Amino acid sequence: MDEDKSTPLTVEDHDQPDAQYVARSAATIEPALNGPGKNKGLSLKRVVAIAALLLIGSLAATYYGIVVPNRPENVLKRAYVNTAKQRQSNFSSVINIESINPSAERVAVKVSTVGQTDVDARAFRFELAISVNHFTVTSEMRGIGQNLYLKTGNLDGIKSLVQLFSSEYVSVIDFVNNKLADQWFEVDEALLSQAGSRCLVDIFPFAMTEKDLELLESRYDEAPFVTIKSVSSDTVNGRSATKFELEIDDNKGAEFSEGLDELSVFRSIKKCIDTSHVIDHDVLADGDITPLTIWVDKKSTTISKLTGRTTKQDEETNSIRGTFEINVQYDKVNISKPEGARPITELIGELYGAILKGVRTNNALLQNSLSTHEQEL
Repeated sequence: MDEDKSTPLTVEDHDQPDAQYVARSAATIEPALNGPGKNKGLSLKRVVAIAALLLIGSLAATYYGIVVPNRPENVLKRAYVNTAKQRQSNFSSVINIESINPSAERVAVKVSTVGQTDVDARAFRFELAISVNHFTVTSEMRGIGQNLYLKTGNLDGIKSLVQLFSSEYVSVIDFVNNKLADQWFEVDEALLSQAGSRCLVDIFPFAMTEKDLELLESRYDEAPFVTIKSVSSDTVNGRSATKFELEIDDNKGAEFSEGLDELSVFRSIKKCIDTSHVIDHDVLADGDITPLTIWVDKKSTTISKLTGRTTKQDEETNSIRGTFEINVQYDKVNISKPEGARPITELIGELYGAILKGVRTNNALLQNSLSTHEQEL
């Protein structure tokens, strides 16, 4: 049963600090001094970099930098440590992006995910739905040990979109839809190795190590970039939670991120794809202040929810408006191999055979047309 919210709690009770404590905490963070940066535009590289920073860096900041050094029992520190060490999780997320350029046609994009992870079993499940205006495409992926399992939903949304531009490809989509839709395909270890992708499967899911936590602490000491704006009581999924409203200094965050390439997961990614760094730090430094809200479950002292939104600078620079929300629970999960999964090599063979047949048919029609033309001459 949830506790009475009218009862004042102390920091040691893992709830809301008093006003003086919050003021002292905020005062320890250097404010943003830089003005708006150059127009860097919205790119996939920037989105990935910001996501990595927010999901890893800002949470680390709540652990190490915001708290007063002599209060290690602070709720944010405990929440980050507990969250980073979880071995199983259930999560969902929603990202909404819309164009706000008055001279262009409005485009609204919604990306929704639902999934589970099990670090010890080396397993994950990931459902994805992408909607562009009124057209939606869905898919699901599972990773169990060394094997991947893939399923694509009905492609009618893509078919409707293609029909707006060219009807000649509708039959192709119908054919592919018949072969793919709502069917599971297995990509086994041998095929992943042959494609050079096995190492990526080995990386996920992952958990933070003690060395990772030490690295985050060291980096944040050098480049603190988060300020607490308010702390209050709230409820998430019917459970009592503490809500922390934060501000992220993007320039300081870029400086902080320069050391994150040595995190264990990023080292594995660099080795796998042969790159010198995972995060492009420069794209983060835009002189902006980004809002982020974190909810901490009072009973388990783990992070249960995160939300964020674009800033006025984002909207003016890129002509887009967006929000994101992530919900996480740490209940037990059971991720199993889907029944009836076919080897993806069978699908490849069927598609290749159909393409080859189509080429031969077109060649035959062309030869007949040429012969007819020659006879007429």
